[in-house]
Amino acid sequence: MALGAFGWLLVLGAHGVAPAGAAVAGRDSIVLCDDIADPVTLNPHRSFENKSDNIILQMFDGLLRFDRDGGIEPALATECRQLDPLTLRCRIRKGVAFHNGEPLDPETVRWSLSRQIDPKTAHPAAMEFSSIKEIRVVEPDSVDILTSRPDGLLRHRLASFVKILPKGYFTRVGDEGFSRHPVGTGPFRFAGWERGKAIRLEANERYWEPGLPRVKKVAFLFVPEAEQLPGLFGGRLDLVTEIPATRTASVAGNKRTKVSKKLVLATPAFWVTSFAGPLGDPRVRRALNMAVDREQLIRYAVRGNGQSIATLSMRGETGQDPELKPYPYSPNKARELLAQAGHPGGFRLTLLSTEQSAREAKIIAAQWEKIGVRTELTILPLSEVHKIMVGRKKEFDVTANLAPDITAHIYFLAGICFHSKSLFSRMSSPEFDRLYERLLETIDPAEHLRLARRLDAWIYHEAPAVFTYQKIRTFAMNRGLEVPIPVTGMLDLKEAYWR
Repeated sequence: MALGAFGWLLVLGAHGVAPAGAAVAGRDSIVLCDDIADPVTLNPHRSFENKSDNIILQMFDGLLRFDRDGGIEPALATECRQLDPLTLRCRIRKGVAFHNGEPLDPETVRWSLSRQIDPKTAHPAAMEFSSIKEIRVVEPDSVDILTSRPDGLLRHRLASFVKILPKGYFTRVGDEGFSRHPVGTGPFRFAGWERGKAIRLEANERYWEPGLPRVKKVAFLFVPEAEQLPGLFGGRLDLVTEIPATRTASVAGNKRTKVSKKLVLATPAFWVTSFAGPLGDPRVRRALNMAVDREQLIRYAVRGNGQSIATLSMRGETGQDPELKPYPYSPNKARELLAQAGHPGGFRLTLLSTEQSAREAKIIAAQWEKIGVRTELTILPLSEVHKIMVGRKKEFDVTANLAPDITAHIYFLAGICFHSKSLFSRMSSPEFDRLYERLLETIDPAEHLRLARRLDAWIYHEAPAVFTYQKIRTFAMNRGLEVPIPVTGMLDLKEAYWR
């Protein structure tokens, strides 16, 4: 596809990146690299991975969204108010138009949300909305979301997963046509996709937030890792969204670039996936936690770019108990606990890790060996680990992955790793399930928070996982560029600007 109107073929150059200096010359555009390859899709009703979503988020809005600190704020709905335990009323923002001029109205919202949660659409997060039984247009400007049971996480789910599509346009072009040329209400509109090289966006001049976006053009380039920082240093790129910890010094030391760091909602999760052997004893699980030197783990795995955590919950998530402190590093106490549990000489365990958490897995395995726990480590691509977990082809004692939380609530990772109904959980605890399911159905904010912190404390004391650190994500960018990064770690370029 030709890149067209703004001369982006010249900007991109022969290798998909701009000539030196071109990216910053006008100060009205941002050229960035977030991935080495094209996204899976630009259709929000098909996407469920962060690289696609980072582009989708620039073009589409939901009813609600997360602010920079993980709180929920209005978007296409000016408010979503709980009328009764089973009814959430969302008042739709007036005067909003899609990029093609089609107006936003309650019927469009009803259609789009109904389509997204329909099992036939096969959205990967459709099960998050299993409580919804009907979506109804009420009054001139509102939509009621009726649930079959109280859903204390519905507002979080709306902010995390829902994006609104134009009914008329989608009906005309169909699923395939929409995927080729997506249309939303977001701050940027789709302008072109050169496969293997770039996706370009242009400012939505009719965006409903006054004064935004602050730049006129954005280009997502797909650049091999070895070429990303040279492209930044040479002025061909303005922003690289993920750099190795080993390269931060070179970025900070370059006169035209800087490092920006953000504590984000992501953690290397090591959760127990076999409770039949030694790991069925909570004393053994606590011992594994006490055998982990988190300071050393953070130092060697990510060069200090992390903060120790007490459970899988992280700062910025609703429900995190701030009173919980990480397990102390104490190999001697760990050995005592193993002896009390009947394993004075240690034992063997199997650990399955994705490539994203391989460095942490190797370090932790070496630390466990000091207390007599010998680890057989298997490292596979994320897709292969997914197949093993879902298909139950082979069982491992512990499974590890770098786990992001896109919901800003502790229920998300807790449910994936520990709820008995999760495909990725091997734990069957009636006590956990009762507390977790009670949390899901509690809509009173104060009681909901109390239950969430109680769940967090249960996870801490029972230790069905080995808790590591919360990730500090490192971005490299031109010194003149300002890009606010939310705690979710997702890109939100509408407020990015040049100093």
